[in-house]
Amino acid sequence: MPRLFFALWPDPDTRAALVEVQRGVRGAGGRAVPPDNLHITLLFVGAADEAMSRRLEAAAGAVGGQAFHLRFDRLGWWSGARVTWLAPSRLPEPLIALAARLRRAAMDLGVTVDARPFSPHLTLYRRCRRAPRDAQPVAAVDWQPDGFCLVASETRAEGARYDVLRHWSFAPSSH
Repeated sequence: MPRLFFALWPDPDTRAALVEVQRGVRGAGGRAVPPDNLHITLLFVGAADEAMSRRLEAAAGAVGGQAFHLRFDRLGWWSGARVTWLAPSRLPEPLIALAARLRRAAMDLGVTVDARPFSPHLTLYRRCRRAPRDAQPVAAVDWQPDGFCLVASETRAEGARYDVLRHWSFAPSSH
């Protein structure tokens, strides 16, 4: 069974800018996340059969979401998870609301969700031995996601492979 998660999936231009930041990170060791796998997880669901996948798609279709802007301007490292990440220092309310609505929709379907607070970030490197050198300043990357996705993850010998199963577009911003 594939493992499913909801995510923000960068467009090609944003992905290229993120890869440039990734290439500039030095000294942490670890394995670079392949460019095609860069994303922000909104909610990890876990193993799900076809029936649950269909229920999640139906629920996500009712969640909706409003357009927002992200500025990735913080580089960090989690020693326990051994990952180097890039994150926005300011979290727009529509992003927080979207993650909360997806969480509620999944819980209503009986999905056990992570109790940790939502912490949006892009993992740049895995299996890092230490924090990156020259972590600040980082060149900011601006992104206005056009929607969110349901993604399937398959673990392979060469690493994870992600397949976008479905995409939902955001409503235009009201500003």
